[in-house]
Amino acid sequence: KDIVLDLFPQLNVASVVTPVTIDIFYEHFKNGVCNILAGEQFDVASAVVVDEMNYNKPYQVGSQIMSKELIAMVTRDGDALWSDFVGWIMESLMSAEEMRLMNSEVSARDLDTTQVFGPEYETVFQEAFAVVGDYGQIYERH
Repeated sequence: KDIVLDLFPQLNVASVVTPVTIDIFYEHFKNGVCNILAGEQFDVASAVVVDEMNYNKPYQVGSQIMSKELIAMVTRDGDALWSDFVGWIMESLMSAEEMRLMNSEVSARDLDTTQVFGPEYETVFQEAFAVVGDYGQIYERH
């Protein structure tokens, strides 16, 4: 709360509310309960506001990044194949999230199969999704 008040004192902010879920976060904005969304770029990106919320009124996404959260995927140095494997799984989970945002429903069957890592890993993307969900779902849980 103090961060918002410090950054935007001219707005005369009456209160700062932290919604319980991302859906409530969007509903508050869509229904006029609040007039500012503050979150990670992923939460307030233009495509999310339009697609996820079906928001059709004028809005603006700020260009100043005020995040302290650093998110990165790290694997051990010296094993390029393992890094590629992990990277492609993460890419598939991000693709699954994009599909969910566009279609609202995704199943493991919707994800591609691959032969890149050998036939025993053909369904690795589908299996990863079945275990942990898409990237956004992982992000919301943690």
